[in-house]
Amino acid sequence: MQVNENTNKGFRGWLKVIRSNIGITLFLVLISELIFGNWIFGSDFGMMNIPRNMKKVIDTKQFQLDKDAVYTRDEFGLRGNYGGNPANIDIVALGGSTTNERFITDGETWVDVLGKTLHEFRFRKTVVNAGAEGQSSVGHIHNFDAWFPEIPGFRPKYFIAYIGINDIEVDDERNLLLTHAKYDIMEYTELFRRVRQYMLNHSAIYRLYKTVTGHIKARRAKITHRAVTIPNTNWNKAKIPTPRFDLKEKELIKYLDNYEERVGILIRRIRDWGAKAVVVNQVRADWRMRNGEVYGQGTNGANIGLYVSMTLFNRRAMKACEEAKAICIDLATKLEFQNGDFYDLVHTTPKGSAKIGAFIARELAPYLRD
Repeated sequence: MQVNENTNKGFRGWLKVIRSNIGITLFLVLISELIFGNWIFGSDFGMMNIPRNMKKVIDTKQFQLDKDAVYTRDEFGLRGNYGGNPANIDIVALGGSTTNERFITDGETWVDVLGKTLHEFRFRKTVVNAGAEGQSSVGHIHNFDAWFPEIPGFRPKYFIAYIGINDIEVDDERNLLLTHAKYDIMEYTELFRRVRQYMLNHSAIYRLYKTVTGHIKARRAKITHRAVTIPNTNWNKAKIPTPRFDLKEKELIKYLDNYEERVGILIRRIRDWGAKAVVVNQVRADWRMRNGEVYGQGTNGANIGLYVSMTLFNRRAMKACEEAKAICIDLATKLEFQNGDFYDLVHTTPKGSAKIGAFIARELAPYLRD
């Protein structure tokens, strides 16, 4: 009998110790969450799936790039070095994956080259990258409502919108006045993923867990871009009759009108933020510009129909920009690319990115002097 009583007392003692340790652990977790988490203080990113607090090393062998990419996003989702204080930022680049450049290592993206080239021109401007995978102009506008207000002291003097390629994929159902695509609103639609993202944006412990597991998985990360071999030969001058543009414009008229409207809205949102708007249009890898003429692959030039569509969108971007008296950079007609500048149909290699960054710096410099 005495043995059973002693056993029960010992068991209850262990239960008391376990309960006490659990209580202390929960208390410490609660204190840690209150101090380091974003439940009460700090920026509230809600359920937005903006990549934040990450550093990945990504294998780029399938793109035949010469080294792995170190891809870093800070606590505010920005890429670049500005001393940790958003008030130091002078210029912000907006765009989709062609601005984000997740497979180009830190320091070699076109945004990085832009900043370095401006410094060479004696313009001490701090430039950061706010590119987001898959975003079109719809998302860039949405950023001024959902993302940027959560960055303390964030008041850049210039926003550069490097746009066009993703907007060709925007139909009238993704018009700003109707709805946002999943990439543009930067929120998942599935309930489980929304809850998980909310925890990631607020919980310090869950964020630490994801950071640690992310480092472990970094070199096995899934790659979403597609490696496409672009032949380096057989570029021929393409003959594109003017009626081809006229017919295509009639076919795309509502999409072009919507795009022009969105570019105008984006410029206004940038100005409402107290900054100057810079609009830069884009090109693809399946044609080349040579002395103002178009070259494609094959007898008549491959993908010339897509060239026509892209040109119409680029013209509308420049039209909206000029009418708003913003800074307009017509990269599509002025910058010539060569073999080895792209690793797929739209994304540039470090060599191509360097061309883009240096070109934008040269075009922007006169406005910085003024």
